[in-house]
Amino acid sequence: MGTDLARPRVRPSVYRTTASLAIACCLAVGVLAGASVGVGGVGTGDVVLQEEAVDPDDVLITVEIDADGDAVWSIEYRTRLATDDNETAFEAFRSDLEANPEAYTDRFRERMETTVAESASATGREMSVSNVSVTAERREIPQEYGVVVYRFRWNGFADVEEGRITAGDAIDGLFLDEESSLTLSWPESHELAEASPDPTERRDGAVVWVGPTDFTAGAPRITAERGSVVTAVPSWLPLLVGALLLVGVLAAYARRDRDATPDAA
Repeated sequence: MGTDLARPRVRPSVYRTTASLAIACCLAVGVLAGASVGVGGVGTGDVVLQEEAVDPDDVLITVEIDADGDAVWSIEYRTRLATDDNETAFEAFRSDLEANPEAYTDRFRERMETTVAESASATGREMSVSNVSVTAERREIPQEYGVVVYRFRWNGFADVEEGRITAGDAIDGLFLDEESSLTLSWPESHELAEASPDPTERRDGAVVWVGPTDFTAGAPRITAERGSVVTAVPSWLPLLVGALLLVGVLAAYARRDRDATPDAA
């Protein structure tokens, strides 16, 4: 697989929120397909791939937000290995990745750093990128897929004030195509207070939007607040307390009955 900047044709991005975010995601799709990638310049969003590029069947974007407002991002590209061409392209990518992982992580990091810098400027919040990695593996889900996952830590992704987490302004106006989904999760110490627009799916500790979705200005957004002391108590503790109370009551009745019984002559 080459790293030359060939420019055979223009292809739309997997999703867009800023030009450089689109570039970063198309870069990942391009390397998955064994394609060369060219960038027409930050600000144009022009990303071109080779004609034989393989489109992913699913793109799962997962954002795990912690209590400090940092978030671990995973962008997972799944391509069904239903043809010899798809399988050959995936195996070629995996071989190149194992031989030289920095060639992929470094390029992806550069583009995400551009994106994060733009988001920091737009939100007025300090942000940075760290812990960039990429993996490739075959999975059965249940058919066999080639799965490529880009991961990185977006420091300062969400705003946190007095324990209240507000997230989404850093990806304002995000676009999800029909193969893509976005999952935002929050720490167990918090509870969801608001999500906008209404998510496609609500899970325990997370919300999911499934494309095609073109978020308007001010979306997507979630707000999570610290849970009450009661919700933080382990579920088994009330049962233990109840059992101890029951044992105490039974012991009291037994003692009363023993005290009321006359001593034997």
